[in-house]
Amino acid sequence: MKAAITGGTGFIGKQVVCQLEAMGYEVTLIGRSDIKGETSLLRQKLNNASLVINLAGAPIIDKWTDYHKKNIYHSRIHTTRNLVYAMDPKSTRLFISASAIGIYSEEGVQTESKFTYAYDYLALVCNDWESEAMRLSNNIRTVIFRFGVVLGKGGALQKMLPLFKYGLGGIIGNGEQAYSWVHIKDVVEAISFVISNPECKGVYNITSPNPVSNKTFTEALAGKLKRKAILKVPAFVLKMKYGEGANVLLTGQTVIPERLLAQGFSFQFPEIDGALENIINQNSDLQKLS
Repeated sequence: MKAAITGGTGFIGKQVVCQLEAMGYEVTLIGRSDIKGETSLLRQKLNNASLVINLAGAPIIDKWTDYHKKNIYHSRIHTTRNLVYAMDPKSTRLFISASAIGIYSEEGVQTESKFTYAYDYLALVCNDWESEAMRLSNNIRTVIFRFGVVLGKGGALQKMLPLFKYGLGGIIGNGEQAYSWVHIKDVVEAISFVISNPECKGVYNITSPNPVSNKTFTEALAGKLKRKAILKVPAFVLKMKYGEGANVLLTGQTVIPERLLAQGFSFQFPEIDGALENIINQNSDLQKLS
């Protein structure tokens, strides 16, 4: 069995590659130069890959200059478009592509069947991203995962730890915004689940079934690390640092993984306390903080 993956050296991608190899796949990494190069060369890399996974994309949390906004867009839409164009339906049986819960409105509870889309820049990116991924869905089984905040050793949590280490971790804005999260192990297992179940196709939310508020998350993390979270990060500070990108931190979506649950997927870490405890216990550098 052969698989090809973009974003395979990133926080999520590394874990997915390990899982694929454990499942018996021979994995080919698709890099930026492969995507930007000749289509014929990309087709060679995808040759005989029955599974293609697309996790590529520039970081969202950064100062949203015009240049970075274009990079957010092009690193997702153009990458996905080129990848889909190079895939051969005769050999590729399953295409899994990333998206984000930023496609949803911050108002109300969002599931795959009952939802309201947002109309901001990130929602536009997600919508175009998914449209590119679905181009061959009539010929190739296609799964789109709308990711929440993925927690593990790396990613968003890794960036927070230095602040909490020195007692500077705090609630963002008013802390009431939703925080739809998921443990990295559940991400990997969900990907394995759809690979192993041919009936799985279409859009899936990949978040814990129990989203929390930013305030609840912050207090839970501070408690596990035995640190205080008495400081608040004012909205204007984030806007000065990230510009328009601050809205990603100051707003949030309440998202439920309805389809995964309905199809029998069981989350190992459905609650935030258990998820954080596992991450800290499994990583010695985090244990030093607790």
